[in-house]
Amino acid sequence: MGFRTLVVMVLLIVVVMTAQADTPADKVFLSQVARDTWRYFEECKDSATGLVWDSASENRSTKGVYTSPTNVGMDICCTVAANDLGIIDRKAAIQRISGIFETLDKLEKDKGLFYNFYRVDSLRPTNKFVSSIDNAWLSVALMVARQAYPDELSGTASRLLKSQNYGVFYDKGNGLLWWGYNKEKTDTKYGHYDMFCSESRAAYVVAIGKGDITAQSWFRMTRAPKVDGKGYNSGEIRSYRGVKVRESYFVYNGKPIVPSWGGSMFEFLMPALFFDEAGLAPKSLGENARRAVDAQIAYAKQAGLCVWGMSPCAKPDGNYAACGVTEIGAGGYPPEVITPHAAFLALEVRPEEAIGNLNEMAKRYKIRGRYGFFDSVDPKSGSVCDRYLVLDQGMILIAIDNYLHNGAIRRRVMQDPLMKRIPALLAEERFY
Repeated sequence: MGFRTLVVMVLLIVVVMTAQADTPADKVFLSQVARDTWRYFEECKDSATGLVWDSASENRSTKGVYTSPTNVGMDICCTVAANDLGIIDRKAAIQRISGIFETLDKLEKDKGLFYNFYRVDSLRPTNKFVSSIDNAWLSVALMVARQAYPDELSGTASRLLKSQNYGVFYDKGNGLLWWGYNKEKTDTKYGHYDMFCSESRAAYVVAIGKGDITAQSWFRMTRAPKVDGKGYNSGEIRSYRGVKVRESYFVYNGKPIVPSWGGSMFEFLMPALFFDEAGLAPKSLGENARRAVDAQIAYAKQAGLCVWGMSPCAKPDGNYAACGVTEIGAGGYPPEVITPHAAFLALEVRPEEAIGNLNEMAKRYKIRGRYGFFDSVDPKSGSVCDRYLVLDQGMILIAIDNYLHNGAIRRRVMQDPLMKRIPALLAEERFY
């Protein structure tokens, strides 16, 4: 058998495997979940300001009447996704995002950056902490908006993007980004985002893309810290753009994996909703995402669980918890409950397994409500959380749009002018 023939056969196998998870029934299922999920964004918001609530119960008797830059970013991206999915038309999408932009202009800011939380009714900040990652998710959403509706929304989106300066988060001493700073405490800065496989890498992408920090910062984050009992391997030392990187990793089920902090799905996969890590970083982040999903599936089987997917979420007892597979996290979150958004994040990585898992959740538990999937289930007791978190709702809807429309949200981000430096950056590294 010739090499070319072998390649063709492999490609055919891949196409067939992908098609198995893309049946008419799957599309109907995902489309209905998308419509239900979008209903949250329509109904769970302040009627005067239009800002979406942070969380809500099924009957909306309990709600989080505050929001964040991340939540607003989710609202913007989900509005575009709802238009893609035929739930709302273009005119309605533009009108909705225009209203959000008007509200953003009214919010108190510092150096063009938004505070971490605002009351949705009074628009007052609940504190004066400025978060790098939360601002980054809003920046990404502004890119989505100006690419989706350039004639109508590019002007305002571009103005807001230009006003944001991520250089204020940069620590010249170690080349890393601070978590954020507190304006009320003489701009006191807190912590550093040092774990590479975490959601915080989105802040580095945005800051590098805008030219506010250098690309070298990307290579200064830790790949895997040395932790006893995690199968740590120091890996090779490679040099990228003059920075020496120790390509360290853990070993789980016999396979190398670069860990996140907690071993949660959103740390590994949320950035991939917006940045083409699978296509541009197949030897690093793309492959690592597959291994993270496989590790979560394997862990659930080994633990005797009938469903899988661990990530920070609201638990059935009403408390918020950071959940994950401890073995693939440097710190390791406890494996407490299963959250549907984790499976939706895996749609483009393991589609057949993800859709099968979601159907199994729906069959076994009363986990679907007016606004789509509830936030979590305890698979051991069967208890379901009757709350929805807007961040998790956003990840679900964006993941569905990306899956059904060839990465629609992600393509808009990657075609934005601010992303011109990013493809080469993503492609450069090799893990393991």
